[in-house]
Amino acid sequence: MERAVQEFGQIDVLVNNVAFQMARESLQEIPSEEWDHTFRTNIYAMF
Repeated sequence: MERAVQEFGQIDVLVNNVAFQMARESLQEIPSEEWDHTFRTNIYAMF
């Protein structure tokens, strides 16, 4: 961030990006632990 401020004068937008997803044929195949992990990573982190 320090370098960005030095180079550009300010930071207008900061994006923290992370995601988790496993390929499944249906929602019924997703184990509860994986469902929780996915929501904690992809949804909860935003808030």
